[in-house]
Order: sequence, then structure tokens, then C-alpha cells
Amino acid sequence: MQGRTTIKFSGVAGFEIRLTTDGYENRYARWLCKQFSETPHVRFIGRQTQDEMRSQYPQTSAVVFPSKLETWGLPISKAKNQHIPLLLAEHPYARETVGTYDLVSFFLSDSPVTLADLMQSMLDKSWQPTGNQLSTPASPFAPDWASLWGMLIDGLAYSNSNQTSLIGVKDERILVDE
Repeated sequence: MQGRTTIKFSGVAGFEIRLTTDGYENRYARWLCKQFSETPHVRFIGRQTQDEMRSQYPQTSAVVFPSKLETWGLPISKAKNQHIPLLLAEHPYARETVGTYDLVSFFLSDSPVTLADLMQSMLDKSWQPTGNQLSTPASPFAPDWASLWGMLIDGLAYSNSNQTSLIGVKDERILVDE
């Protein structure tokens, strides 16, 4: 209810929000549909197949991903690959998933006013994305599967209590040097 009031109050218009739920998934989805199904510019399109979603991205000018709890936001990755602007909830998963990307801004997931302001700035063409820079994690770090397997096969130093060991593969035997 607060989100709907905020958007109307802010005067945000000239947009359509497509939600990939139809109200049958769970109680929260039912509540969303009940609360916002009559809201102008909001359309519940239901679950989408991969092909259906692939057809949605070229039709959009931005992707809003307000989720508070994710391990990996696939829509974030898909939108980024197509150079679509993103409005993301300010959470560690979102920053990690989007990685280094210029066309992104973040909002506090409990602040519908901030989200409405960002949406309005996009419509007014005054949006200034904040961008995101992902720093490289500390070692040991593998940027891809091939590197990870190389680290595992070649040996990875690890600490066990105050003792450092090296695990490696040699002559099809596992060696542990202590």
C-alpha cells in the first residue's frame, strides 16, 4: 500500500511495471495481486518460461530488482548482459551479482520513496546511475572454474590450527606435507 501511494504521490507516470507473478505462488504473491492489481501501470504477467523472459528484455527500458533475499539474481545478470539499466535493492548479493557495471543505481529496499524518485529520474531522462565497482576478493581466489580446478589440482595451501599444510596431487597419490 505504501508503494502504491508513493508512486501516485510522486506523480510517476508513463511506465509499465511487469511482475512475474500471478498470485498463485504463495500468500505474499496473493497479497501483492490483491493490493496492486487495480493499480494503473502495474501488470501481473505470471511465471515466464526462459523463451518468454528472453522476449521481455528487449521490450524494457530498465529492470527493477527489489528483492531483499537472494543468493543470485538471474534477472540482474540477464539485464546486464543486454546493457539494460538496473535499479537494485541495496544488498550485498545485488552488488556482487551485478559486478562492475555503469548502468546501475541502488535503493534501500525499505524506501519506496527512493525507488519512486529513481524511476521518475529515468522517465525524466535525468537519471545519473551510481554504477558499481566490484573489487577482487582476497587470495586464494579463482575467477572461473578452470582456475579453481587448477588451484585444487596443483595444490592449495591452507591453515589448520597453527600448522600450514599443502595438499597436492603427484603420481595419482594425495600428499599431505606437515
